[in-house]
Amino acid sequence: MNLLIIIVISLSISSKILLLNEELLILICFIFFCWIGIEKFSFSINSFFENKNYSDKTKLINSFTTTTLKLNQQIKFNKTINKTKSLFIYLKQHYLSSSSKYLTNFTLFIQNKKNLLLQNQLNLLLNLEKSYEKQIFFVLFDKLKSNIQILNFYQKKYKISQFQSQNKLILREYIKQI
Repeated sequence: MNLLIIIVISLSISSKILLLNEELLILICFIFFCWIGIEKFSFSINSFFENKNYSDKTKLINSFTTTTLKLNQQIKFNKTINKTKSLFIYLKQHYLSSSSKYLTNFTLFIQNKKNLLLQNQLNLLLNLEKSYEKQIFFVLFDKLKSNIQILNFYQKKYKISQFQSQNKLILREYIKQI
């Protein structure tokens, strides 16, 4: 192949298809220089690029693995956060429910206690009132009894006209009732 290229270039120059001027000579020198460089240094350049390729590939795989691990950790953390959040929401609902039940029951308890206390106080007052009624009745009864005894005494012993007229009025009242 190399020989073929040299023959083609030689024939083109000899048949005057290509004119040998400075630019063409520099171009031919550059092409031969590149060709010799590729032939001599292609293995070292190839190994350099393969090493570079391998190191870049390793770095990329490591970066991908690290990123994947970080993302998985973040996903687990987010799941934990969401689960914790839902548990706190449930705890809040439970607390609010329990608090409202407690407050309702507590207010009912206080209300019942007040009603019971009031009822007990009213019962006590009623008992006290009955007791006072009895005492007042007995006191009045005793007073009336003593007054009647005094009245009877004065009517029988002293024969005062006022007492006699009062006795007649009382008798008339009895007769009306009958």
